[in-house]
Amino acid sequence: SVFNLELFNCNVFSAEPYNGTLFRLPFRTRPSDITDTVYRESVIEDLLSQILRQAETSILFLQHIKCMEIYKRAEGSDPRLLMKVCKKELTNPFRHHETFNSRYTEHIAQILQHETAKPVVYNQRIRITCEDIDEKKERELIVSYSTGTKQCVDFLRNQDNIKDNYTPVSSVALPLSTIREFSHNTPAYNLYCYLPLPVTSPYLMYINGFFA
Repeated sequence: SVFNLELFNCNVFSAEPYNGTLFRLPFRTRPSDITDTVYRESVIEDLLSQILRQAETSILFLQHIKCMEIYKRAEGSDPRLLMKVCKKELTNPFRHHETFNSRYTEHIAQILQHETAKPVVYNQRIRITCEDIDEKKERELIVSYSTGTKQCVDFLRNQDNIKDNYTPVSSVALPLSTIREFSHNTPAYNLYCYLPLPVTSPYLMYINGFFA
């Protein structure tokens, strides 16, 4: 099976859970019963370049993914690491183990129980570490999350919206330090819906919105 390559010690037929998530992108070089679409090498290389350009900020607003590694595997060789990106929330002595997710979950529970629910405003300072073949760089950002006010609360009290995960959240991330450019371009300030969208922002910050 093409999915049982046991790359990175991942065997999909094993009963043991895999500590991570593995995305394998097998590009079709000839037509198949599934589709006639064929990917030329130039198209694949262009896609890879786009992924690498966005990699540094791809996990910026994600809540459960803290580290991402990008590998390229040539035929007959082992996978080669192209880039590794990690996110770490810097210690806040006043918040202990509190996270945006924990406060947000409590917020939704209060709304569904028709209790008084104040908007969740959560600020964090994070460090993004990015390593490629040639160098390693770090930068820090302030990320601010908000769940909105009365309109959002009324929206959340609709059971169908909760069931379908239609829970409005907005957030912004502001870089605190200037970074040296990689050999490729510095990432643009994109708009996000948790993952970066192909839309750039005119502001010197990253803007994330999930409004369903």
